[in-house]
Amino acid sequence: MLFFAIIIISFLLTVAADIIKLLRISALFSTSKSGNTQQLQDELKKAKTELDKVLNATGQDRYVAEIRRMRAEDKVNEVQRKLKAEQRKGQLKTYSVELMMGYGFKAILYITLAIISIKNRYNPVLTFSEDISLQPMQGLLSFPTGIPNAISVPIWVLSCNVTFRLMSGLVRQHLTTK
Repeated sequence: MLFFAIIIISFLLTVAADIIKLLRISALFSTSKSGNTQQLQDELKKAKTELDKVLNATGQDRYVAEIRRMRAEDKVNEVQRKLKAEQRKGQLKTYSVELMMGYGFKAILYITLAIISIKNRYNPVLTFSEDISLQPMQGLLSFPTGIPNAISVPIWVLSCNVTFRLMSGLVRQHLTTK
């Protein structure tokens, strides 16, 4: 039981950030559209209609029409800049919530692993028969237990974490090259 619990917790630690992103938990804590964003979109629509009116207006002096067009374009550009800034704020909020949730989830898992390791440090996770010799690493692999041909909990936690991180790195590297 301890063998599989450590494997599962180590795997969850490796993919914790991906799990948080996949579950989209940040969407629960951040509002999808604020009232300010909707107001800015309404302003953008008004500014674009005003620009269309200026562009389609006829019978004006060329100089006056050019100044009105430039003012209308400036108004559209300013509203677009404000809208983009508001969207960046929302993205930053979402990212910060994902980051905090990811670190919180990892902290819970690390604390769980630490408690398991401390409580069961004298119990072996695996014990091999005398046919299998773990020399010259036998003393290190069974460090706190003192049982020959055994793998201790702290060593198993370390080996699971290292293995899953290496595998995750290889998978990510393989996916980014394609």
